[in-house]
Amino acid sequence: RKSVGIQQFLNTAGESFAVASANFSAQTSSANVVDFLENRLERKRKNLLGAPPGTRMLLFIDDLNMPMLEKYGAQPPIELLRQVADYRGFYDRKKLFWKAVADSQFIAACGPPGGGRMEVTPRLLRHFNMIWMTSLPQETMNRILSSILQGWLALKKPEVQDLAKPIIAATVDMFFRITTDLLPTPVKCHYTFNLRDPAKMLQGMLMVNVKTDLKDEETLLQLWLHETCRQFRDRLINIEDRTWFNEKLVERMKEHLDSSWPISKFDSLTYGDFFDRGEKMYVVSPSEAKLLETFNDYLEEYNSINPSKMNLVFFQDAQNHLSRVARIIRQPRGNALLVGVSGVGRKSMARMAAHMAGFNCSSIEITRLYGTNEFREDIKTMMMSVIQNEGKGLVFLFSDTQIVKESFLEDINNVLNTGEVPNLFAPDEVEQVINLTRPLAKAAGKVEARDAIWQHFVQLIRECLHIVLAFSPIGEGFRARCRQFPSIINCASIDWYDPWPEEALIAVANRYYKEAPKELGLDSILGELSQVSSVIHASSKAGAESFFENLRRRTYMTPTSYLELIKLLTELLGFKKGDLSTKLSRYKIGAQRLDETKTVVDKLKVDLTRMQPVIEQGKKDTAELIVQVDKEEAIAKEKAAACEIDEKEASEAAAAANEIKTECQRELDEALPEYYSAIKSLDALDKKDIQEVKSFSKPPALVEVVLNAVCLLQGKKESWDEAKKLMNDSGFLASLRDYDKDALANNVKLTGKLQKYVKRDDFQPDQVKKVSGAAMSLCMWVRAMDVYARVARSIEPKKEKLAGAEASFQAAEAKLQAKKSELKVVQDKVAALQLQLMRAKSKAEKLEQDAETCKVKLVRAEKLLGGLGNEAKSWDKKSSELEKNLQFVVGNITLAAGFIAYAGAFTADFRAMLVKTWLAKAKEVKLAADPNWKCAEVLCDPAEIREWAIKSLPSDDLSVENGILVTRGRRWPLMVDPQGQGNRWIKHMKKDKGLGVIKLSTPNFLRTLETGIREGSPILLENVEEVLDPSLEPVLMKQIFKKGGQWLLRLGTEDVPYNDDFRFFITTKMANPHYLPEICIKVTVINFTVTLSGLEDQLVVDVVANERPDLAELRASLVVQIAADKAEMDRLEQLILKLLSEAGADLLADDTLIVTLDQSKQTSTSCLERMASADKSMEEIDDVTEKFRPVATRASILYFVVADLSNIDPMYQYSLQYFAGLFNMRLQQSEKSEDISQRIAIILEDLTSFMYINICRGLFEDHKMLFSFLICAQILRHKVHARYVNKNPISTLEWSFFLRGLEAGKGIISENDDMAPPEGIQLLVWKKLRTFEMLLLHEETMAIEGITDEMAASPKWVEFADNDSMPSEPLPMDWDQNITAFQRLLLVKSFREDFLQLAVRHFVGAELGETYIVSPPFDLAGCFKDSQKMTPLIFILSAGADPTDALLKLARDHEYEEKLHFISLGQGQGEKAEKLIHLGRQSGDWVCLQNCHLAASWMPALERIQEQQDPNGTDDMYRLWLTSMPSPAFPVPVLQSGIKITNEPPKGLRANLNRTFQDITPEVYEGCSKSREFKKLLFSLAFFHAAILERRKFGPIGWNVPYEWMDSDFQVSREQVHMYLESQPGVPWVTLNYIIAEVNYGGRVTDDKDVRLISAFLKRYFNEGILDDSYKLSPLEHYYAPKEGTLEEVRDYVRSLPMDEDPQVYGLHSNAQITAQTQAAKKFLDTIISVQPRLSSGGGGQKPEDLVTDMAQAFSGRVPEQMKKKDAHAETYKKTADGGIVSLGVFHSQEMDRFNVLISRVKSTLATLGDAIKGLVVMSAQLEEMYNCFLIQKVPPVWGEPVSYPCLKPLNSWFEDFLERVAFMTRWLKSGPPTSYWVPCFYFPQGFMTCSKQVHARKTKIPIDALSFWTEPTDLQDVAAAGPQDAGQNVHGLFVQGCGWSVSEKRISESEKGVLFVQLPVIWMKVIPSSEFEELQNAPGRYRCPLYKTSLRKGTLSTTGHSTNFVTHFQLPTSESDQGHWVRRGVALLCMLDD
Repeated sequence: RKSVGIQQFLNTAGESFAVASANFSAQTSSANVVDFLENRLERKRKNLLGAPPGTRMLLFIDDLNMPMLEKYGAQPPIELLRQVADYRGFYDRKKLFWKAVADSQFIAACGPPGGGRMEVTPRLLRHFNMIWMTSLPQETMNRILSSILQGWLALKKPEVQDLAKPIIAATVDMFFRITTDLLPTPVKCHYTFNLRDPAKMLQGMLMVNVKTDLKDEETLLQLWLHETCRQFRDRLINIEDRTWFNEKLVERMKEHLDSSWPISKFDSLTYGDFFDRGEKMYVVSPSEAKLLETFNDYLEEYNSINPSKMNLVFFQDAQNHLSRVARIIRQPRGNALLVGVSGVGRKSMARMAAHMAGFNCSSIEITRLYGTNEFREDIKTMMMSVIQNEGKGLVFLFSDTQIVKESFLEDINNVLNTGEVPNLFAPDEVEQVINLTRPLAKAAGKVEARDAIWQHFVQLIRECLHIVLAFSPIGEGFRARCRQFPSIINCASIDWYDPWPEEALIAVANRYYKEAPKELGLDSILGELSQVSSVIHASSKAGAESFFENLRRRTYMTPTSYLELIKLLTELLGFKKGDLSTKLSRYKIGAQRLDETKTVVDKLKVDLTRMQPVIEQGKKDTAELIVQVDKEEAIAKEKAAACEIDEKEASEAAAAANEIKTECQRELDEALPEYYSAIKSLDALDKKDIQEVKSFSKPPALVEVVLNAVCLLQGKKESWDEAKKLMNDSGFLASLRDYDKDALANNVKLTGKLQKYVKRDDFQPDQVKKVSGAAMSLCMWVRAMDVYARVARSIEPKKEKLAGAEASFQAAEAKLQAKKSELKVVQDKVAALQLQLMRAKSKAEKLEQDAETCKVKLVRAEKLLGGLGNEAKSWDKKSSELEKNLQFVVGNITLAAGFIAYAGAFTADFRAMLVKTWLAKAKEVKLAADPNWKCAEVLCDPAEIREWAIKSLPSDDLSVENGILVTRGRRWPLMVDPQGQGNRWIKHMKKDKGLGVIKLSTPNFLRTLETGIREGSPILLENVEEVLDPSLEPVLMKQIFKKGGQWLLRLGTEDVPYNDDFRFFITTKMANPHYLPEICIKVTVINFTVTLSGLEDQLVVDVVANERPDLAELRASLVVQIAADKAEMDRLEQLILKLLSEAGADLLADDTLIVTLDQSKQTSTSCLERMASADKSMEEIDDVTEKFRPVATRASILYFVVADLSNIDPMYQYSLQYFAGLFNMRLQQSEKSEDISQRIAIILEDLTSFMYINICRGLFEDHKMLFSFLICAQILRHKVHARYVNKNPISTLEWSFFLRGLEAGKGIISENDDMAPPEGIQLLVWKKLRTFEMLLLHEETMAIEGITDEMAASPKWVEFADNDSMPSEPLPMDWDQNITAFQRLLLVKSFREDFLQLAVRHFVGAELGETYIVSPPFDLAGCFKDSQKMTPLIFILSAGADPTDALLKLARDHEYEEKLHFISLGQGQGEKAEKLIHLGRQSGDWVCLQNCHLAASWMPALERIQEQQDPNGTDDMYRLWLTSMPSPAFPVPVLQSGIKITNEPPKGLRANLNRTFQDITPEVYEGCSKSREFKKLLFSLAFFHAAILERRKFGPIGWNVPYEWMDSDFQVSREQVHMYLESQPGVPWVTLNYIIAEVNYGGRVTDDKDVRLISAFLKRYFNEGILDDSYKLSPLEHYYAPKEGTLEEVRDYVRSLPMDEDPQVYGLHSNAQITAQTQAAKKFLDTIISVQPRLSSGGGGQKPEDLVTDMAQAFSGRVPEQMKKKDAHAETYKKTADGGIVSLGVFHSQEMDRFNVLISRVKSTLATLGDAIKGLVVMSAQLEEMYNCFLIQKVPPVWGEPVSYPCLKPLNSWFEDFLERVAFMTRWLKSGPPTSYWVPCFYFPQGFMTCSKQVHARKTKIPIDALSFWTEPTDLQDVAAAGPQDAGQNVHGLFVQGCGWSVSEKRISESEKGVLFVQLPVIWMKVIPSSEFEELQNAPGRYRCPLYKTSLRKGTLSTTGHSTNFVTHFQLPTSESDQGHWVRRGVALLCMLDD
């Protein structure tokens, strides 16, 4: 309403104003504001912008408060506006000069803060006159809307106008009810309604065709109901909300319109303008059938004109959605937001709707470099298209998958709201737009002003560019975008797409299965198939949810997957049915033909006996015929000779006649061409030509001559007059053509007369042509007649001679024919005899052949039956199997299609679970399927599986299934392949096909892909991550189209010819990628993660290859041989069956079959023999393999433990290839033994210890014990392997109890356990113990039975529970004999959680040995030795670690110091590093790239460099060293292929000392002249170094700040000790203490309390006592500086130190261990849980939103009111003598103000959070963070600093503490100053201290600077008992940490066991003169104890000059003379605890 009102004002502002609008969103930046200003203001000068001349610019900013706050709480766009308003200008940030803005003013609008809208800074608002626009009241809305509707009805349909007001009243009432009840909760963030919605509803009503669809009141109500549902109901997300809406609508209708309609009558109403294509009238759908028919017609039309076809099924939901989108885009400014998961049909509906409306549908094409500029160019193109098409609608379809940058939505937000994008068009383009728009604006009646034309352009864009947004509600993105870009909700009609309901799934399946080829025979089982298909989809969707719940792996099932299932089913079924039918037919035919052969054999034997006499008679008849034929042939020869003579004579006569005839013809041929030429010339003449000649009154002489010659030949008088008469005759030309030329030849007289003309020189055609063309033709004719006559006369004698010759020839010919007749009679007789003879011979031969054939066939039959006699049974059996398969084929293929479409992403267990569900449904609907269904048996041939195995695909079931998914799926496979097995298989399988391997990081990967598509070669895309390059979409979607008879695919900007042989494979090394539905619908995601059994099978082959290479080679050859033999057997069988089925009726007639059979028999015999031999050999090999299997099992277990480490830290990446390499190396290098059992034991120990040491060198100290525990636990969890190594396995319930504690028992054991805990054992501990016992009894583990009964009876267990040595102490009552080591660990964990790590160490030591509980020493030389030139060495850094010295030392040892090159990565260093690597490879130098984590953008380049390295071009000595902090940006392939090294101090004092003395060389140790002093001091220094490092693990009680001391600090100090000892006569204790504590180590210390601690710490080790052999370095007897000896003796001493150090070693009390160990145990357990599959928790519980709502309501009810000064007690703000307020009153006032701000914040945010959960306000990012904090009991940041005080308590405790603080402050306010102050209550305790001194200073007149506080503890525990003090104040509520408190002696003391904190009594903070304070504090017996606000202790320096945490020092009494004792104890006072 604000925007519309302001826009209306701007439109009517008049010519003196220019106007411009902009719309802010959450993503608006200051650059957008600059663009807006520069675009809309005129450039008057370089540095001046302003309004057009003579005007003032009104700049309207809508949604002013939308821009997000940046890091420091400012809004840059707002600040820029403020600058323009304040200073009338802004800076040009590119050219750095000021640009003034003149003649401009701002108008702004915004909604109230909250729900994504920010509070606007008052610094801006002060420039505006503020007007609050209240929400429109119901009455006003009624009036506005009813005026519109009533006015329209009065004009169009007056008889129903009375209904306008009640309709609008019902609408408005409904609108207000919706806005009250349907609120925008986080799930329903788009439930925001405003005035646009009823207006849009009204707009929809005005579209209707009045004549046909507004006949009466009934039709008006129908229309209103439809439009109301469209505008409001379509956005609702579930059936509950829609049902509520329908019911409320019926109620409003009854109330306001007195009409009652059932919901069913309007629930599925449909209106549309698509029924009549001509007039496009908006009418109600005549019927469902008509609607469906209309949509199908449009679909058919769409597919006929578009290259990309759509195959849609218009089920009910689809019809509804299509009609909704069509309705939206037919409206001006009709924009749509379609919300649903990918694949539900959003885009298809949008495209169809655009087609139905006759609009083009545009979408952007994402390429690899697509960005903001390209997007804006596309927007520009679409806008120009709208104008060029004169305002014809255009649909812009945009989906959330195309949001490459959020700025795209910023531009769309602008177009939706204002119709323009600031600075979109360049100046020249603006001119083009204006020119194109001008005629349109003129036609619309707009003035020809530039601004008016531009506004018309903007209006056209808003009305005609229909933006359709297709967004997915999955994830946080949708909610954030709704919040950040309000126009996508406000300016668009929303349509929510539900997942396809069951009826839709069944309808779609029905439709597709109906269209399947008839030969599939699906018609009779459509219902069953559709139901099973629907269940497959639904169960897979449920399985995906369960998959995430259990394994934290995400996969999605969308309708696209369902369509894939249907298409796969029809394709596979057609193929499988054909295949099975062909095989069955061949087997049946084969068996049948064999049976027929047996029958034929008997018949052949009978026929052969019958043929013998017939053959003999035939031979005799033939001999007689031969004699007769010879006789007749002799007679015929005589007759033939006579005929030959006569024939010769006749030939000679014929030749003579022919010669004469030829000569005559030759002469005629000379004349005829001229004759024909003349005739042709005559043909060319027409009447016009003759008329031309006739027209001569006096013809030219030559013409007259020609005509006279013609007259002569025609027998006319030779004159012109006669000639004219001739020509007048219509038959003149015809008479010339038909002239009798032969008569002329005989008329000598006439030809003689003619010569007078012919012989004239000028009687030539060319001469005559000059005079007349027609005369020329006549001349040619005359000459032709003359020539013909002469020639004809000359050949006349020859003709007579010819006639004589021909007569002679005829006579000779007659004679010849007579003789020939005689000859023919004789010859016919001979021929007849010969024919008779031939037939006789043929008959005889045939009889002989038949007899021979019989014999051959008998032989063949024997061979056939002998060779295939046994096969008939086999074929019958196979026929039966095939018949069974055919019976199951539909069910089997349905499951197979489901498996391919859905199962790929799941693990083996989940796949099996899905198949089980599908089989059950198939059985239920009676769809026949094999009960023992297996994917491989249905879809794959064993020969193909064997081929895959040869190509390195593992042969376990999961891998085979994956192979099928890769090769049988219709979509391209995306393989989740962390171990690279799928990748390796593809490379081997497609190597021969020219496989192209690419990565997204490869610069020209699209070129390689294009080549593959063009040439049909396979392409493998490796190492993708969770987002695929958008340019791959056409390939993934197979968007091929036909053009010019060729299939093409558009890749980028090119159309590439598509080859059907092209194959595309994608692999990722990510172990658990999250692919969104947008990717899942395009590819088949296949989980190639290796399984334990699969890996075991692979590794056992390696073991056998190493241990028995002969067997390994034999096995390898046998595998290939067996595969080849089986393949050959299969081939031969198929060939024989094929020949049998294709053979003719006579099976024995084909020799090929018999020969093939004979060869096959020999081959198959040979194959069978080889296979039998091979099977026997394989059995032997398998026996040996099984013996070595435990080795492979152990290796598999180890690998999976190692692989899980990547879940702990991204740097712990180890590829299977790397692991397998180490495994094989250990097999080769481990000790050999002939005894297999002993050899296996050696390998197991060697492999486990080597892997532990090798992997540990790349692990941080925190994770080494974790790693060894996981190794031990996983070995014992593998029951078979655990028993093999004689260990007790860990059961599933034991492991569950370890991980989950009490939670493990839920749902398994009864929770009603009434057994009370014994005294001395806590209730929680007892519950754990009882749960542990009952869980083990549940799985029938009886060893633990009765243990809790014994605990209740025996006090020894209570003593055990209180024993600090519990992990190593034996269990009471010899229970150690009964239970396993792991069960003992569980007992200890149940008693004392803080002992977990100690118990784990004890457990690992007991089960695996001491090796696995000691950190391996840092061994850089060993790492280098294990490396190769291609292997990078990676230092994983921890804070403060620097491996440079160690690397330099290694380089010196190898004389490589000059060849070691360092480069520290950072900005611009990448290119230098690349050059250095290139040079290093050539020269063999070492290259060290430091701080890789700082060059995240260059890491892909590093990956590329490593991948492209060439072993042949790299020197053997080259090494690449990398250093990096843990970083997810570090390339995984580099990590997996590299040797990882951590360089941090080991954990534990012993380990640290051990490493230090390992690094010290004998030369250094023995290198000082003062040997005894140096060795003692060196050990003390090492002990000091280890101790200060180890103190860090105790948290703030150890050090306020955990400093990162390094080895270099120790080395420098060691060198200085050596130097001072050599240069000084004695030991300079003071100097060494200062230099080491204050300079070397203290240089890193930033906290002054830590400086005090480090000095006190070193004094214990660097004093004269250290030279005494009996001096102890700690209160414990184990720790002292060893006697002077060798370095090895020192190392031995270090190794003898205790593994577990008491905190007293570090100067702390033993209690410090409790906190450290508890935190460490929690961290340890959480880390183990993080690498385990997620376990389902038992029971239900509240929904998160309900839980938060309850908490918010509970808190809200208890938040106190703000404190008010008017309620103050008289003493609280008592006035001083000078009129001021007492100092403590001022302090209270300041604190009260702070508390009031916090109270206000807590109260307002709780209310807002409650409203947001209910949906009353939009859930902003701040509220969402608060919501999440409530769920995890964390104080939300909005309640934190700066409005709150520092506090570490969890939320509930914080709130209670907050209430107590406010209560204390309120009591002080209302009751006056207390006698004792609760100092921890205050925000600023230092202020209280100062004010207290100030009170005393005023009272005593002593300057405040001369006063100090002295602490005097009292024995008062009750605060109320404390009386007021004269000097200073009583304070209470403080806690002391690190020591105890003696109430009787009023001093600090040693802590009691297990007591970590003690609350102090009331303390008198006595104010005394500073001089007295100095005397007192220097006296012994006081400890200067620091006071901190929180237990964190460390703080930062605040603006007040004070630490944010430290308050002051208290002087606490002590009996210790050495303050250093308490300093080392870490004793401090705390204002509050953390619980």
